[in-house]
Amino acid sequence: MSKNLDTLQRSWGIPSRLPINGKAGVRLAALVERIICQQPNVQTICDLGCGGGDLASRLSSHGFAVTGIDASEALLASANEHHTGERIKFVRGVFGEIDAIAPAGSFDLAVSVDVIEHLFQPTQLLRDAHRLLRRDGRLVVC
Repeated sequence: MSKNLDTLQRSWGIPSRLPINGKAGVRLAALVERIICQQPNVQTICDLGCGGGDLASRLSSHGFAVTGIDASEALLASANEHHTGERIKFVRGVFGEIDAIAPAGSFDLAVSVDVIEHLFQPTQLLRDAHRLLRRDGRLVVC
């Protein structure tokens, strides 16, 4: 790993336990966590753009089965290092190319926090979420 990339990743919270967006990310994750925990009939969650896995881990601690998807191998390595359990898994995926990750209709809820505004084609995240969600599934984006 290059020295610059290593410095950048440390500034993003790797390998620290804080999310990439720091203390603001902790507060945002807590808000999203409360919103999701209030949703009825949710057992399976897909975290689109899961980063270092902080939100996915918080959600799995409530008993949800969570699959975190991210394009960054470095962030996924950090997620797998810091967040483990039988109800959580992390996989590499790029929006527009995640068909092989899970069958259509696999999730009750999809969540994407602090991701969509960074995408060149944000509608692809919405298309992927639509495909991954069951017919009456819900999407939380912020």
